[in-house]
Amino acid sequence: VLSMVDMSQSEDVWVPIGTEERPFNLKFNGNGKTISGFSASAPLFGVCNGAEISDLIIDDQSKISVAKDFNADVYVAALAGKIINTNITGCKSQADVTFSGRANSSSSKIYLSSLVAYAGEGAVISSSHSEGTLTVAEERQSVDGEVYIGGLASYLEGTVDGCTSTGKISD
Repeated sequence: VLSMVDMSQSEDVWVPIGTEERPFNLKFNGNGKTISGFSASAPLFGVCNGAEISDLIIDDQSKISVAKDFNADVYVAALAGKIINTNITGCKSQADVTFSGRANSSSSKIYLSSLVAYAGEGAVISSSHSEGTLTVAEERQSVDGEVYIGGLASYLEGTVDGCTSTGKISD
C-alpha cells in the first residue's frame, strides 16, 4: 500500500489543479497519504468551487516559493490558493511558504498561508492543521494595498472548526 507520494525528484513546473475559468469541483480524498518534497511556485489546488478535499498531508520537506513582481492578486499556499463553497477536512500542511516581490499596482493583494490562501463564501476548514513557516518580503510603491498572512487561511469568509496552526510567521 502506497503511503507517500514523493515529489522531490519532480523537475516539471507544477500547474495547480483548478483555475478561475475551470475551478476544481470534485471530491479528492487523500486517504491519509503524505505528499513529500512538493516544491513549487503554486499550490496543489489552484481554485476550488464546490469541492471537497480531505485527509491529505503535505510534509515538512515541501516548500512553496513565489518570487515575482505582480499587478494582480496573488494566492500563495501549499494546499489550495482560493476556495469557495468548498470543504477542507482532515488536511495538514507542514510546508514552508515564501513570497517575495514588488507590487506594481497599489490595489494588488497578497494572500499567504500554509494551508489555504483565500477561503471565500461557503468555505469550511475543519479538523485540519498547519505548521509551516510563512515568510513574506514584499515591496510596495505606495502605502495602499493589503497583505493577508495566516496559518490555516490568510483570508476567511467561511468557517474554521477544530483546527490548529502552530507555524511561525515572518513579515
